[in-house]
Amino acid sequence: MKKRKWKAVGFILMISASIAVASSYYGFKEAESSCVKSGGTVVEKDVSLLAFHWKLSCEQG
Repeated sequence: MKKRKWKAVGFILMISASIAVASSYYGFKEAESSCVKSGGTVVEKDVSLLAFHWKLSCEQG
């Protein structure tokens, strides 16, 4: 019974991490798209492993 419990906990943690990564990457893509739609140019973009930390610089011009 304990083994099944730990497998369930591990599965829930993996799903949660996957959702967090997808959400963060979606936020990055949304920021990039917003920059381009407003007539700007993406001058610098930096996405870390798994997209937990990202940076985007948009130059209006």
